[in-house]
Amino acid sequence: MLTPSVDCARYQGVSIANGAHSRRSWRRSGGNGARADTVIRLNLNAISTIGVVGLGTIGSQELALWQRSGHQTVGYDISEDQVEAARDIIKANSGPAPRLTTRITDLNEADVLILCLPNLAPTGENSMAAFDHFSGDARALDEKERLWILASTLPIGFTRELAARLGDQGRLVAHAPERFDPGRGTELGEIPRVVGATSAEALNMTVELYKRAGVTTHAVDPVEVAEASKLLENSFRLVNIAFINEFAELCRRIGITAADVIDAAATKPFAFMAHQPGVGAGGTCIPTMPRYLLDAAKESGLKMPILQDAVTGNQQIIERVAEHLRGLLSASGISRGRVLVVGAAYKPNYPDARASAALAFAHGLAAHHSVLVYDPIVDAARFPKDIELVRAIPDEHFDAVVIALKHRNTDIAALRKLSPILIDLVRGAVEVSESISTHK
Repeated sequence: MLTPSVDCARYQGVSIANGAHSRRSWRRSGGNGARADTVIRLNLNAISTIGVVGLGTIGSQELALWQRSGHQTVGYDISEDQVEAARDIIKANSGPAPRLTTRITDLNEADVLILCLPNLAPTGENSMAAFDHFSGDARALDEKERLWILASTLPIGFTRELAARLGDQGRLVAHAPERFDPGRGTELGEIPRVVGATSAEALNMTVELYKRAGVTTHAVDPVEVAEASKLLENSFRLVNIAFINEFAELCRRIGITAADVIDAAATKPFAFMAHQPGVGAGGTCIPTMPRYLLDAAKESGLKMPILQDAVTGNQQIIERVAEHLRGLLSASGISRGRVLVVGAAYKPNYPDARASAALAFAHGLAAHHSVLVYDPIVDAARFPKDIELVRAIPDEHFDAVVIALKHRNTDIAALRKLSPILIDLVRGAVEVSESISTHK
């Protein structure tokens, strides 16, 4: 899944009254009075240029995929900074160099437009405002038939809604939700894509197009299956993450280590998938996209208490860990301690800290304690200025060390020497000196 997922920093600042999506039509008569039935129909062999709209994490990867496939490409974003960041990402790729631009009219040459737009508002709420913003801007494009592919995670029913909004230009609309796992070392094109569409023609064209780029696809019908499948994937992860964190808390209270139990259960060769505890699911996909599934359930008159509890429980993990730490420090007579938080990115082995649960945890602690964050790879340029960050393990004593996230080669032995209290949230383990109680 923003992926996170699709970059949610793009196309923001557009509010939609009451959260409704505009249904304005894109049908235009044109100065020459041309009729829609005179538009030249698109066929697969005529596709020469791929346009990617939104150059965040996913958009840059999507652009690189089509560049490597040998297609002419145009990458568009409203942000100059995002365009420059994309330039750094794609310059090492083989294939024709993409044209990167902030001018929407540069998309006129594109036969295919792949929309990699954010689905969150700047405040973190789910929002399709970026699509509304782009739909207004795209009126400046020349009227010709294009294949529209929506790569963002979408609410169920949104693909058809956008196709209707496109009017005559929306005959060929498909949904191929991105699947990308930053930090794993896997390219976007190596991961199979589910593809749905509003017509058989659009579906076949999209499947064949990705096939030419070397991407394995799984075609589904109707298009709502594709939309729901991505929401299911993210919801499955969130439910399991919320549960394993609850389980880790139980293990702590009865005096065993959650990781030892998980490792034991993982020896079962079927019907078990190991999940690791931590400070909660972070990023712009797993904690947020399940809300679209809850919206669909509400509209259908259905309650989904398990998923709802997972969403709520994920938000409460940070408070629960902070309360446990306060109890341990209080046992030593410390009300305001010096705390080292290890890890600030939203996931291991990746520098992005947007919507990071570890960083939210550090922020919460900073209201009550003196907090230092240690993360050797997190993007310092985007790191908040109100939290102190170090790149190397500091040479000082702390009242507590909390491992919120582990990158590769995290030196646990060195961290253990810094404090009488070590809380390893990834293992669900608490190590303290004998004078401090581990039970609350």
